Amino acid sequence: MVQEFDDFAEKVQVTNDEVPLNGGVIWHSARPNGPSGNYQSPLPAGLHISCGIADMYSFSRDFGVFETKGATVSILLVPDGGTSFQTTLGSGSVRSFGYYLPPSAMETDDPIMQTVLAAAQKSPLAYLTRGAAIKSAPRLTALIAPAYDIPVRDSLLQARALELTALVAAELADQGAARVSSKQRRSAQSVRDTIEASLSGPNRLEDLARANGMSVRSMTASFRQTFGVSINEYIRSRRMEEAAAALEGGASVAEAAFLVGYTPNALSAAFKKHFHRNPST
Repeated sequence: MVQEFDDFAEKVQVTNDEVPLNGGVIWHSARPNGPSGNYQSPLPAGLHISCGIADMYSFSRDFGVFETKGATVSILLVPDGGTSFQTTLGSGSVRSFGYYLPPSAMETDDPIMQTVLAAAQKSPLAYLTRGAAIKSAPRLTALIAPAYDIPVRDSLLQARALELTALVAAELADQGAARVSSKQRRSAQSVRDTIEASLSGPNRLEDLARANGMSVRSMTASFRQTFGVSINEYIRSRRMEEAAAALEGGASVAEAAFLVGYTPNALSAAFKKHFHRNPST
């Protein structure tokens, strides 16, 4: 766990468990209730399979926006060098469970893990929104009774990790996660870079497509498949992130609004919708 998350977890009373399995690490975090908060967490290179039940918004420069309300299952393949997510966690109950496999443990003969890895290599970030894995999320993320001693708790968590991996593999094999070719991914990343270079600009879809030598239809499809959100959702979320960073740095609401191409009133409305709080707070 990174220090910033440890500090945040202690403040909002999140309990954490970490257990080894086949060269990887299982994590399990839960809290019955608590306030909202923000933290930044670097993720190491490797495969991350996770399920959770939370009101959460995360952004990564490499993978875009991840937002969920309720149960979700994700498969994330982080490249060498790792990545970092800036996360806003909503108030209330939070439960998460997952399995991290570092690159050194990814060469495996296990056919279940091979299925997951093959899908992740084609689509480094994929979500499951239905199926057995989602239905099992409440049980997989549930607290383990404190009466169990540590060896039993570890065995239960290991069994859950194996079950989660098997459910994810079955879902990927039966339905398939969003598949993105390397060419589509490069095109989407090029569009993202164009947006980032002029985040406060109008960023019309037609102009973005022309600048990147694509049709609007293929550009929007590639972008959504790569980053999990539409281009307009990405722009809106990134503008709110930049506005929040400016406000935290001491900027006024008017200054932050100008920075991201909003009027102060428009920023206040969009900021409250996005972060569930006023920019002045």
